[in-house]
Amino acid sequence: MKPEEVSDHLQSRFQEVDSLAEKFVETINEYADLMAQLLEVVRCERIPNKTKLLLILQQHGSKKDLKDKIDYLKSQIEEDDRKLSWSIRSIQDSLENKCFKCETCGGSGKVSKTQIVRDRDMIQPYLTSEDCPTCRGKGVFTIPRQIEGYMILLVRMAIRAGELGKTFIKISQENINLLATEKQ
Repeated sequence: MKPEEVSDHLQSRFQEVDSLAEKFVETINEYADLMAQLLEVVRCERIPNKTKLLLILQQHGSKKDLKDKIDYLKSQIEEDDRKLSWSIRSIQDSLENKCFKCETCGGSGKVSKTQIVRDRDMIQPYLTSEDCPTCRGKGVFTIPRQIEGYMILLVRMAIRAGELGKTFIKISQENINLLATEKQ
């Protein structure tokens, strides 16, 4: 594989991480909006501001529906975090090994090919394997040194973004728990 093909492959892996991170951030933002609305609902219940309370709940149906949406988003954030973490780990493994597996052959260096063989009256498929045309039978690609530092930086940024998201969720949940205990 030519250096520019390796770069293209690595770029597609980072675009995947970027796409997952973007979805993660969008979900966290939606979660934050709903949490703010839930906190406002609790405040309106305490101060008795029925008009504002009704306006907020009108968007969601009920306080329970709002909590259900928050719970759903929380589970979505956890799922997005798992996917993002897996992608990041995959890139980290590649960095540690200074190479990555060929996606065409799965790292085996071989691809299967079916040939149709005709033997008199019978036509039969015949499975053969040959060197992978993408990696030329190597199964892996070496990460160019000039890209390695860039990859390390991007991985660190993605990890920190995930950590910030988890911290935000934890703080939000602690605020809700605090309000719930104050009410009792």
